[in-house]
Amino acid sequence: MILLIGNEPLLSDMVTRALQAGYTTYETPSERAALDWIQRSTNSGVYSAVIVFDPPLYGSDIPLFLAHLQPLWPPSLPLPTVIRILADHARAERLHWPEGDYVLPKPFHIRELLVLLKESLIGGAPPQAM
Repeated sequence: MILLIGNEPLLSDMVTRALQAGYTTYETPSERAALDWIQRSTNSGVYSAVIVFDPPLYGSDIPLFLAHLQPLWPPSLPLPTVIRILADHARAERLHWPEGDYVLPKPFHIRELLVLLKESLIGGAPPQAM
């Protein structure tokens, strides 16, 4: 399961087409909607292996989102890998992310995102209940 956070419909289409069959994606327009979905899905035994976060340029707080994610996530499972797509290259260089997370600066080629997704999915994703 790949969770996409953002208001970019093309991102969902790109990810779905690039990964082909075998992976499910779920798209939410905001961090709050993503946290609500994560709470419902983890209660049902569905865990996102990767979160692709394409926040708006302003009004998004990625560290706060991650702080809210941790208590919702089962402690027996590793947190999902987060791929952050950022338009602000200077901001991307200043931010420090947890080990195993990625920053993908815009513009990017779909192959770059695909490589990060496949690395994340192969590298020990949590189990999924379908």
